[in-house]
Amino acid sequence: APAFVPGEVPDFLAWRERHCAYVVDKGGEQIVQRAQNFWFQHEAVKAIEENARLIMVLPPGHLKTTLFGIEYPTWRIMRDRNFRCLTIRANENVAQDNTAAVAVRLSDTTYYADLSRRLEEQGEEPLATPIDAYGGDKGFQPEGRKIGDRWAGGEFTVSGRTSGEKDATMKGIGMDGSIPGYRADLIVIDDPQDPTKFDASGVEYSNKLLKKFRRDILGRILPGGKIVILANRLGPDDFIGQLIETYGNNPRWKVVYFAAVQTRHGREEPLCPEVFSLSDLMERREDVGEDAWA
Repeated sequence: APAFVPGEVPDFLAWRERHCAYVVDKGGEQIVQRAQNFWFQHEAVKAIEENARLIMVLPPGHLKTTLFGIEYPTWRIMRDRNFRCLTIRANENVAQDNTAAVAVRLSDTTYYADLSRRLEEQGEEPLATPIDAYGGDKGFQPEGRKIGDRWAGGEFTVSGRTSGEKDATMKGIGMDGSIPGYRADLIVIDDPQDPTKFDASGVEYSNKLLKKFRRDILGRILPGGKIVILANRLGPDDFIGQLIETYGNNPRWKVVYFAAVQTRHGREEPLCPEVFSLSDLMERREDVGEDAWA
């Protein structure tokens, strides 16, 4: 990683290793795991940076939402306060979880302090706090806004924005609700299909989502902007399958698949070692059965 220069926001993966960590379960014990970048993170970020229209199929539980729905928008906002991001999930409540998590990372130094304290107790280096590193004298949170109010709710606008645009810095909406007149530099669609509704109505529900996507969402992206669709497959007739069938052969679109277990260098490896070991995944495969595993 390049040398750290205070005030200059580095590339995303270097930023992630300096400022991100997770509470994970290791053998029944809760520990703090610093973010690590393996080949998967490099390839996934490369796909986002090189493609304006991206469908990324990933297995559940592999930091998909954390990495691309929370950390990546946080980094983009820290680099450019005029940046605008629309996050769309299956319903408004889970979409607002994303915006609230980004707001915390932009404004709450105690969030980083707690993770750092626990890392030091484990004998590891603490995190660098990005709010202090890149926020300047006033940080990112507008004066008068508090965590827990509209600043950390369904939408927020950071301090120091100079574009004069009316749209919030980040907004979270549900795929099941109305799509507002919001224009974005980045649209992240994250697990947009409710699996319970898919089980109930199958292809009919998927077709409804596809129609809504084409009619109401694609027009919200600004010229030069990106749309990233993240999901795991629910079945052969799911919404992601419909998207791949519609756009998979379009040269303007890129479809990327990441399986939980990869064959690399002649052996099987876990996709995301910072979360699952190969033995963890094999135990999960045995528990859930081949249909759910697929």
